[in-house]
Amino acid sequence: MYKKQSSSWWGIIPLAAITLAPFATAGAADDPSPPIPPPQVCPDREAVMESAGFPTEALRLGLSEGSVLVQFTLDAENRIRDLIVIRTSHRAFVRHTLQMVASLSCRGPGYDIKVLWPVSYRVTRDSP
Repeated sequence: MYKKQSSSWWGIIPLAAITLAPFATAGAADDPSPPIPPPQVCPDREAVMESAGFPTEALRLGLSEGSVLVQFTLDAENRIRDLIVIRTSHRAFVRHTLQMVASLSCRGPGYDIKVLWPVSYRVTRDSP
């Protein structure tokens, strides 16, 4: 069985914070909005990851694990924009991850935010 693992860490940064203070994060002193709990941003992320499975291209290449760090903007209308790969362990994981992230249903705070999401993949075998 193939199983996808995901880090529970998400980074969410309001675009205004990036413009005014590049190293600020949500909830900083100059940003009156509180941090956004990641599960509230894209509550279907675990289900989408589970249904997406392990990338077939990675299997064909004999890879058993990998990771991708993606960044996207969740705009005020809850659309995912500007989806990019920050880094990846192998190119075989990129297309699969971008398609998976693009299919998420996310709900933002009503203004543009940047989201960083590390996705980890690992082939596992269930014990009998």
